[in-house]
Amino acid sequence: MAARRILIPLGLCVLGSMIAVACGGANGDSRGAVAIATGQAHTCIVTTEGGIKCWGDNFDGQLGDGTTTSSTTPADVVEVDSGVAAVTAGLEHTCALTTTGGVKCWGRNSDGRLGDGTGGILGDGSTIPVDVAGLSSGAAAGTAGFDHTCALTTTGGVKCWGDNFFGQLGDGTNTRSTIPVDVVGLASGVAAIAAGGGHTCALTTAGGIKCWGDNSSGQLGYELNTDSTTPVDVVGLGSGVAAIA
Repeated sequence: MAARRILIPLGLCVLGSMIAVACGGANGDSRGAVAIATGQAHTCIVTTEGGIKCWGDNFDGQLGDGTTTSSTTPADVVEVDSGVAAVTAGLEHTCALTTTGGVKCWGRNSDGRLGDGTGGILGDGSTIPVDVAGLSSGAAAGTAGFDHTCALTTTGGVKCWGDNFFGQLGDGTNTRSTIPVDVVGLASGVAAIAAGGGHTCALTTAGGIKCWGDNSSGQLGYELNTDSTTPVDVVGLGSGVAAIA
């Protein structure tokens, strides 16, 4: 069998931790592209047709194929065979950004990381995509941490959901949320977002960096060695930054 050829776009657009599927080059060309995201023990791609395929560990349904059977080869995520713009993977869950600006998630749902209004400390997961509450449209990018997820809105704001033990949701509390909550002080002016294990950072349109959540290893980049439930400025990076991971 001939190897399948994958077309790479002339210009690849990075939206937070999600990579867009169709981004044209300088001449407006928007040929087929592929996007990829890796979780702890699973991997997912966006196909040239706008669907998603995942492989690897599936104990919590993070492959999205309707089962909890792990797969050593790519399996189709059900109900999203087209219309997907980007994908991001957390510890044991996965989320997709649709071309209409909606967000869908699947996999483990402890602490509400799927964002559909369900999920407690343990939480029942989902082996198929579920809609994130209040984000059927208006999302521009997303990022998944170990057990929390955040979305960048089209208006430049940030919303997060899931575990909040370290304050990684940025809403000024340590209370987990099963639905998206607004990050304090970031209703607009954000260009990109990225999540780590228990912390989150945002790149502002002014080229600065703000972070919140776990700071046990200094990952928030400010002078105190304490966690923060709201965004803090990274020292020396008030401007001049172009991207973040």
